[in-house]
Amino acid sequence: MNITEIKSEIAGDSYYKVEHPSGLTIFVYPKEGYTSSYAIFGTRYGSINTKFSVNGGDIITVPDGIAHYLEHKLFESEEGDAFVR
Repeated sequence: MNITEIKSEIAGDSYYKVEHPSGLTIFVYPKEGYTSSYAIFGTRYGSINTKFSVNGGDIITVPDGIAHYLEHKLFESEEGDAFVR
């Protein structure tokens, strides 16, 4: 993994950019004195990003609306209700 520290002269703090071997880019922003942790996941998939290739292979085109569909699937439970765990 490639880890790069990015420092802010203005804010006086820093965060880390981690490039995972899978191709995922992760940003870690440690906050001293905080007891909670949060994560946000974003991807260039769906919406206007409907064509891509994996490892330089053939171009794959996914259907319009796939990102919205997967968003719903992400929070779906076995009961089919996104709000029941």
